[in-house]
Amino acid sequence: MNHAARSLGVAFCLLAAVVFANPAASIAAVIFVKADASGANDGSSWADAFTDLQNGISVAGPGDSVWVAAGTYKPTAGTSRTATFPMKNGVALVGGFAGVETSVTERVIRFHRTILNGEIGLPGKDDNSYHVLSAQNVDSTAVLDGFVVTGGNASGAAPHDVGGGLTVTGGNPAVRNMWFDDNAATKGGGASFSASRATVVNVAFTRNFAAYGGAICTYSEAPNVGREVIVNTSIAGNTAYTLGAAIYNVRSLPLVINSIVWGNIGINQVVSLGGAVTFCYSDVQGSGGSEDWDLIYGIDCGHNLDVDPLLLSVSNGDVHLRPGSPVINMGDNAAPGLPPTDIDGDPRIMDNVIDMGADEYTDPTGIGDRSEVPRSRIRSVYPNPFNPTVTISFDLDAREMVRVVVYDVEGRMVRALHEGVKNPGLHRISWDAVDEAGRRVASGVYFIEVRSDAWRDHRKVMLVK
Repeated sequence: MNHAARSLGVAFCLLAAVVFANPAASIAAVIFVKADASGANDGSSWADAFTDLQNGISVAGPGDSVWVAAGTYKPTAGTSRTATFPMKNGVALVGGFAGVETSVTERVIRFHRTILNGEIGLPGKDDNSYHVLSAQNVDSTAVLDGFVVTGGNASGAAPHDVGGGLTVTGGNPAVRNMWFDDNAATKGGGASFSASRATVVNVAFTRNFAAYGGAICTYSEAPNVGREVIVNTSIAGNTAYTLGAAIYNVRSLPLVINSIVWGNIGINQVVSLGGAVTFCYSDVQGSGGSEDWDLIYGIDCGHNLDVDPLLLSVSNGDVHLRPGSPVINMGDNAAPGLPPTDIDGDPRIMDNVIDMGADEYTDPTGIGDRSEVPRSRIRSVYPNPFNPTVTISFDLDAREMVRVVVYDVEGRMVRALHEGVKNPGLHRISWDAVDEAGRRVASGVYFIEVRSDAWRDHRKVMLVK
């Protein structure tokens, strides 16, 4: 072999060693996932997309993006409660696609909801996935973007007692354009962040519940290690039956900017045990605003409000702004990580100044261009508080399968009141405060949920003996 050939061979071997030893040197790919795809199931295109999101995540490497079309995806087809969708370094999980796009900029999130659902096993939350999503010491190249997360229930022993929707341990992942709705945990019903520096942008936390931190729990074993940054996020309609209706913070230093904390049920919207939450340009119920700041809420860095933000429907999990909302044009355009669009993908900064919260208000004449507004199906629950019987009234537009279930504050099913087909019109179902075993339940708060395959609605009731 002459010297030139030998040199070329050595160069080729060295190049191969670099490429195969360093995955980042490989060409980034888009991996496609579509629940109803019928092609080769190899993730190479929308036609041949994986139908299981876990398969797409499994093959993804650094630099890759996993595009997920509208539909519902579960962590497992089995019954293992530890099953979860993992975030990975260098991998962007991106939802909100119709399943035809060739660019992320073509997706319209509000029309193509991609749902990650922890509802596995039997109907009801008791055996749901502990954590729909999880992130273990991932860096800022791990991205979560454009999903609705629901059905997680972190009701187990540690570490499966925190973050029903998402649990983050260490690292600094990027979480954006997300909707955490109807998840449960002992701590942090929607999400938990442990000793992390995660960024949370354009996110809604609605109708989640926990003992501590109905929406979010931030905590560190060592003081001041956690420094989460939460920007343009709406936290509304969550419930904590012990402390921290919205946020429960232990020894961390979260920074909250351009956000809304309103209409959450429990003892104080925000509770810190060591550490402190810093609020800037945010609307925080009960805080007194910057003019009369209550130190129990944490640190005021200015321009905070304590005024009804006029959300479209807190009880129905809708955080869009109503006309005349006092948080319109009240945010900070210099906030870190300021998003170019809102949670629906609509442009930010409509009138020179950004709004507070996940939604950027648009004129009501353009309501047809906004996210579909879910209509409340439940007409009334009466009497409430009650003893011994409460009656729930609800409307149906069409003949459909309906399930009516009572849950306790920890998300455990108490009793299935109805499951079957009902005709259009007004319906009434009563609950006599008796569980599935025929035992009288204790006084306290319960949730009655009415749902079909296409929608769900729930109300809180209180039994007083």
